[in-house]
Amino acid sequence: MNVLKRLSGKKVLALGIMALLVAVSIITYSIWQVNAASASRSTSTAYQTDRVRKSDISLSSAGSGSLITETSVDLGFETGGVLAELNVQPGSQVKAGDVLAVLDDIDELKQAVTTKELALQEAQTELDDLLDSAQKNLAQALLDVSNAQATQVWSENHVVQKNTQRCTDSTTYTYLMQYIYDSSDYNAWNRHLTDGSGYGTSFIQENINKYNKKMYESYENWKYCEGYTDNEILASDANNQLAEANYQKAETVYENLKNNEGLDPKAIALAQAKVTNAQNELKSAKTDLEGATIVAPMDGTIISVDYKVGETIKDPSDGVTPIMTLADLKHPVLQVYIDQADMQNFQVNCKADVSFDALPNQTFSGIVTQVYPTVTSSSGSDTLEGIVQLDDITSTLKQELPLNLPAMVDVVCSEANNVLIVSVNSIYDIAGDHPYVYVLNSLGQPEKREVTIGLANDSFAEIKSGLSEGENVISESIKEN
Repeated sequence: MNVLKRLSGKKVLALGIMALLVAVSIITYSIWQVNAASASRSTSTAYQTDRVRKSDISLSSAGSGSLITETSVDLGFETGGVLAELNVQPGSQVKAGDVLAVLDDIDELKQAVTTKELALQEAQTELDDLLDSAQKNLAQALLDVSNAQATQVWSENHVVQKNTQRCTDSTTYTYLMQYIYDSSDYNAWNRHLTDGSGYGTSFIQENINKYNKKMYESYENWKYCEGYTDNEILASDANNQLAEANYQKAETVYENLKNNEGLDPKAIALAQAKVTNAQNELKSAKTDLEGATIVAPMDGTIISVDYKVGETIKDPSDGVTPIMTLADLKHPVLQVYIDQADMQNFQVNCKADVSFDALPNQTFSGIVTQVYPTVTSSSGSDTLEGIVQLDDITSTLKQELPLNLPAMVDVVCSEANNVLIVSVNSIYDIAGDHPYVYVLNSLGQPEKREVTIGLANDSFAEIKSGLSEGENVISESIKEN
C-alpha cells in the first residue's frame, strides 16, 4: 500500500511537472507569436511602397530652337541695267509668276520676242506647207518627167551634122539660082562704072547697092538651106545633152519623192532647220526678256530688298547680283538644339511638341526630319542640332511667324500607353539581365520577384511581366545579404 502510494505520489508529481512544462511552452509560444506579429506589423508600417498602376510613359528630351525656312531663294536679274520697276517690299506676299521687278529696256526686249515669234510662225508655216504638199509634189514631178522626156525626144530628133541639108532640094536650088541672078546684075552695074554707058554715076551706084543687098540675101538663104554651121551643130548637140540631163534629173526627183511619200527629204530637213533656228532665236529673246524681269518662282514672302528704283544693276558677268530674297514662311521648320546626353532620345521621325514664348498657352506638333551628324560646343555645353518639321502651323494661327522666333521643344521618341508602371526607385539591377523588385506580400513581408522592363525614363519604368496592377512594390532600399 505504501509502495503504491509512493508510486502514485511520484506519478502525480511527474504529471504535474509535465503539465507545468506544457503550460510554459504554450505561454512562451503565444508570447513569441505576439512578439513576431508585433514585429511584423512594426516592419510593414516602416516600408515605403509604390502601387503598381496603369498609365502612359514616354522617353523625351527637352531643348530649344528657332524658326527657319528650308525654302528660300535669292533673286536677281540675268542682265545689267537700271531698275525701272519694283513691285514688292519686305513682308510682301507673292504668288508664283508675279512680276517683282523690271529693268528699263523691257519694251525693246518685248518687241524682240514678238519679232522672233513671227519668224517662228513663218518657218513653221513653211514646214507645214511642205508636209501637206506630198500629193501635189508627186503630180508636179510626174508632169515634169513627161515634159522633160518630150523635150529630150525633140532635141534628139533635131541633132544636125555637118552635111545635113536644112531645106528641100528645090528650095535650095531656087536660092542658088537667085544668088546667081543677083550676082550677074550686081556685076553688070559694077561694070557700068567704067564702060561709059552714059548712066549717071549716082544712078549706077544706087543699082549696085540694091543688087549687092539682094545678092547677099540670096547667098545667105542659099547657104542656110544648103547646111548647118559649126556653131549650130555644136548648139544642137549641147541642147540634146541638156535635154537628156534634165530628163534624168526629173526622173530622179520623181523617184525620190515617190520613195519618200511625196516629200523631199532635203527640203524637209532645210525647213526643219529653219524652224529650229527660229525656236532658238525666240528662246534667246525670251531669255533676254526674262533676264530683265524678276518673276516669283514660288509662293512666298519677300524677306529683304537690296535695291531701289533708279539704281544701276551691274551686268552679271561674275554672277547674278541678288536684288531680293524670297522665302516660304507657310511651311517653317525649327532649328533644334538638344543636349548631347539625350542623344538616344533625339532621332529622325521622333515626335516633337513645340511652344513659343510669343504664343503662350499654345503647343504645336511636329516631327524630327534631320539630325546633324556632329556635336556642337557652345558656352561650355555640347549639343546636337537637328530639324523639326512643324505641322501646318499657319492654318492654326492664320498668320505667318517671323524667322528666328525662339521656341522650346520636347522631343518624344518612344511612348507606351495604358501600361503597368512603377517608380524606377523600386527596381534593382534595372540595367542588368535580371532586374527585380520587392513586393509586399499578404503577411506584410518583402518578397523578391523578377520583372521584365519596357520603356524607362528618369521617374518610371514600364513593367511587361512579373507584376500585377494593384500590387505594392517596396520603393525604399533593402539591405540584401
